[in-house]
Amino acid sequence: MCIRDSINAKAQYFADSCNAIGAWIWHIEHTGYTHAQLADTLKEYGFNRAYIKVAEGTIVPPWSELNDTQLVLDYSQAEIDIWAWSFNRLNDDSLQAEALYIAAQTGYKGFVIDVESQFDGDSMHLANLCKAFYLAKQRAINDGIIDHNFKLYATTWGNPIDHNFHISAMDPWVDGYMPQTYVELWGQSYICLLYTSPSPRDLSTS
Repeated sequence: MCIRDSINAKAQYFADSCNAIGAWIWHIEHTGYTHAQLADTLKEYGFNRAYIKVAEGTIVPPWSELNDTQLVLDYSQAEIDIWAWSFNRLNDDSLQAEALYIAAQTGYKGFVIDVESQFDGDSMHLANLCKAFYLAKQRAINDGIIDHNFKLYATTWGNPIDHNFHISAMDPWVDGYMPQTYVELWGQSYICLLYTSPSPRDLSTS
């Protein structure tokens, strides 16, 4: 089975009312697609959501995707639930969180903050950042731009045991978590465990 068929099959497996399988988009210029073309292709494969990167740290300088209403329309017309995400750094919390407010104005349906090594062992700054995004979300709700269906999620390491990273610092401010699994890039030890562990078939017959 080729990669294209594999992706299509896995997406279709979840093609029901609970489907929120999505694609994370960072540099679309590397794909050869326009956003309109990509939206149609994702829908063809059975995807129902796309996460578009709209900021790296603060919104200065701004990313064009942050306030591109045509981009949002392209995905919406393809019946793709369109969310925004940002990679976040220490300090300038309110200026980073402004990305959520602007994304809400643009028409994005949710927002994900990406918090990684910058916050390792620093729960105070992590809590301050998450609170700033929460307050930006509440401001957008109070201004009538979005309602409570707009969710704020956080993505971070898939295995927190390897980091001094306190999820409890985020709990009061975010609606959910999306663990990362870049095993092929950062988890060689996990790859080795994967290849040396018994397969499900072996376990079932042992």
